[in-house]
Amino acid sequence: MDKHDLVVTKNVSLLSRWMTIDLYIREVDSLKFELSMNWCSNSLSKLAQEILEHSMTYCSYFQ
Repeated sequence: MDKHDLVVTKNVSLLSRWMTIDLYIREVDSLKFELSMNWCSNSLSKLAQEILEHSMTYCSYFQ
């Protein structure tokens, strides 16, 4: 193998990684959309709000 072959092999490998990452990101974005929660019960909404308020209080304590 000469230097040119090594450069081509490296570029092909990097392109393959880039394409794989691109496909992975697309799938993750699609799943985030599919799994996002737009509606929930009142009790779950209230619980989430309480957790958020508690965490905001906790974070402000350390600022």
